[in-house]
Amino acid sequence: MKNTAIKVLCVVIALAMLMIYPVSAAAVSSSLNVVETSATTLPTAEGANPVIVVNGWEHNNLYANPNSRTATQVFPPDTNAMVTVAEAIVNYIMMGENYYDEVTQYIGRTLSGYFKYIPCNLDGTPQTGVGVKKLTHSLAFYQKDEALVKEMAGDLGLICAQEAGFDRVYVFSYDWRLSPMDLASEFNDFLHDTVMKETGASKVNIIAEGMGANVTSAFMSKYEQKRGFQDVDNYVLVNSAAQGTSIIGALYTGNIDVDPNGVIRWVNDRADNIPVAFGAWLANYILNKEEEINYMVTTIDTYLIHELPQLYDQYLREMLCYNAGLWGLIPWTADDEFYEMAKKMMYIDGKGNRLHMNSMLEQKIDAYHDVQRTAGGILQEAQREGVKVAIVSGYNMQIPPFYNGLDENKGSSETSDGIVDTKYSSFGATCAYLNDDWVGKFLIEQRIDDGHKHTNEETDDVHKISVDASTCVLPENTWFVKGLKNNYIHSDKLDAYYFISWLVFADEQRDVRQNGYYPQFMMYDRFNDKLYGVRRNDGDRFNHSGDIDLNGVVDSSDARLVLLAAAKLVKLTGARAVNADVDGDGKITATDARWVLRAAAQLINEGGFPVNQKK
Repeated sequence: MKNTAIKVLCVVIALAMLMIYPVSAAAVSSSLNVVETSATTLPTAEGANPVIVVNGWEHNNLYANPNSRTATQVFPPDTNAMVTVAEAIVNYIMMGENYYDEVTQYIGRTLSGYFKYIPCNLDGTPQTGVGVKKLTHSLAFYQKDEALVKEMAGDLGLICAQEAGFDRVYVFSYDWRLSPMDLASEFNDFLHDTVMKETGASKVNIIAEGMGANVTSAFMSKYEQKRGFQDVDNYVLVNSAAQGTSIIGALYTGNIDVDPNGVIRWVNDRADNIPVAFGAWLANYILNKEEEINYMVTTIDTYLIHELPQLYDQYLREMLCYNAGLWGLIPWTADDEFYEMAKKMMYIDGKGNRLHMNSMLEQKIDAYHDVQRTAGGILQEAQREGVKVAIVSGYNMQIPPFYNGLDENKGSSETSDGIVDTKYSSFGATCAYLNDDWVGKFLIEQRIDDGHKHTNEETDDVHKISVDASTCVLPENTWFVKGLKNNYIHSDKLDAYYFISWLVFADEQRDVRQNGYYPQFMMYDRFNDKLYGVRRNDGDRFNHSGDIDLNGVVDSSDARLVLLAAAKLVKLTGARAVNADVDGDGKITATDARWVLRAAAQLINEGGFPVNQKK
């Protein structure tokens, strides 16, 4: 049993070692199919602004000779190799205190090898000779290279391309080791010299995920605010890391501690299908019942108490302290506690003496910290100036359980999307902690009464809530998806596909009461690829006959879409195709269009569609 427990913990530790750079999405085959260049786009996105996609760092792998035919990926390291390393580390630790020095040396060699490209120069500039691939044209230019498109565009990019056409979607890739302020300048040049120059557009839509939001937040502050937000039409943030994440804060402050209950929950949250989920639950149940996990976690914590200072002095501090990009992931708090603690932790020597930070590096990281401080106000100002802003935040997932928080509760009890704390990705939601028995600790009531309800109700008791959106900077335009993991919108059969399209290609400011399909609080069932309202389990929530554009109502625009599909001028897929076949004959024809038009004119109700009468 102990060997099994070690295997489980090895996987957890390996993933934790990679957590400062999540597993590359390029290594996981996307379930979205790259459509042919000749495919006609839907009228709902036809003529839309060009879209710039700024993905998280998992789509920005580091390469030697990145833009040549000899490009070789040098980071992130292979996950299987990291599991092997973690197994060796755990086995060493379990052998007792006499082996602690060997463990520390082994970890040091591993970090120096696998993570050697993370350390930067004293002024925060990255090492030369290594960088990211760059796409200098729209996705249409690269479409024949399917692997490249999947790696760089990610599923958010593919969603936008399938809606608007590959020639309207651009991907901004970035070296995440750079300061977000430097990347903002690169983004500004890309917007004007590439996107606007090629398309002739005067405005763009931007969608950013994870650390990509750090880049766009710096851009909005450094450039767009000064221009009156004239270049941006729609601005969508998904699981934003712009305000930081506690797991990176923990690395920079030294608040490392393993939470056994968090380990159990985090392992369970990794499962993406029911058999794996059951296996994870059963293994965790047995191991926890036998106290194996508690025993190993206690042993590892004992090791950390003895050796963590040496790990920082010899390896971690050098790896982290000059990386301007990672500094941008230290959480912003009103009292700057995380940030000041990080500076003190990173700039001391082995004897506890305070060291001086390079002035150029400090200027860069302070500048982005100021962006974090004002980011909420900039979002509000952008919206007042006409930018259509939408924020999507995952919650109820276990953040990596390897650190202590800044209060009496363990930081690993923060609700999150699995990497970024919900309170940060939502720009200010008040969130309950995840409790030791895996059930959210509940808040009592909504903090700010603005005349609208902004709390989720996950039990029959209306006073028990776990997320309060009333404290967000944009409570009317922030959506929460329970169980939506970071970098996890990845299927054209997924309801979230339509949700993202609805936000990115909005012709008006979206809000949480505008569409019954998309209430403020939803839940994502990753086993069935379904998005639900948080208090209901109503089957196929897109089985709404006649509603082809998925806006919650049947109107003349739906009839037009059916006519275009019948004439083979557009191709409807997924929920759109199901909803268009209102006569239930398995085909989309002019007959369907006539039925939809009658419903739009209120000559019949939706129950009068032949397909509904057959049910």
